[in-house]
Amino acid sequence: MNIPVMHAARLAVAAALLVTCLGCGGPKKRKPIKLVDHYTVLPLDITEDDAPEIKNTYKIEIDPERIELTKEYLRLHNYELYRYLPTENLPSSIRFQPQIVVVHYTVIPTLKGVIDYFSPKIIDSSREAVAKNGALNVGVQFIVDRDGTIYSFYPENIMARHTIGLNHVAIGIENVGNADLGTPAGPGKLPLTPEQLDANEKLIRYLSGEYVTLRYLIGHHEYRDLENRRHPAGHLFHEDVPGYRTEKVDPGPNFMKKLRERLKKKP
Repeated sequence: MNIPVMHAARLAVAAALLVTCLGCGGPKKRKPIKLVDHYTVLPLDITEDDAPEIKNTYKIEIDPERIELTKEYLRLHNYELYRYLPTENLPSSIRFQPQIVVVHYTVIPTLKGVIDYFSPKIIDSSREAVAKNGALNVGVQFIVDRDGTIYSFYPENIMARHTIGLNHVAIGIENVGNADLGTPAGPGKLPLTPEQLDANEKLIRYLSGEYVTLRYLIGHHEYRDLENRRHPAGHLFHEDVPGYRTEKVDPGPNFMKKLRERLKKKP
């Protein structure tokens, strides 16, 4: 991953601190989770033949302003990690060790709409609950179009804002659509597609071969389960702002069930 030695050391110290500084719970009581439902990503069987094509058409520049906004986000939400970040405004300053993949859907119905929404550095002020918790715009490492085409957006191991409590360790995959796989299509309903399921499987297999630290897979709708320390990935969750939680439904239980079933099989 080519993380500078000092940066890696700082991250190691910060990771140790996070164990005793986990974010507080949300305002609502959560049902007990079923740990058997949560699939550990690695080890996965991978083959070179299954390597996905990843297009760089919409890859953004990680410039000093975006880096500064990311650091400010971390100052608010993960102060112990923020304290150990390098002072330089270089992409390497917000590089992380991927430990979990979070799968999303976009709600926005077109690839162009997604790119247009994610590209600005500053969050849309109409998203009040999100905007008051940091000016950094939402973003993600990968976007999968409805035909299964995979686009790189952020670099794989540069932090993006896509999942509360997990941005510092998570690779995010956005799928263009607004409903779970198998949902009946209709006016305004764009269920995720079999082509996107294929692409997510290939992409996660590829990522598991690139990052030995990558172990866990969740859907965005499952992220709050990690507030439970009994969750296998519960040690990763960290959020400093009390009550800063949002309820999510993407990408949906059927898509995640099918994806996990595929990943457990040999390619």
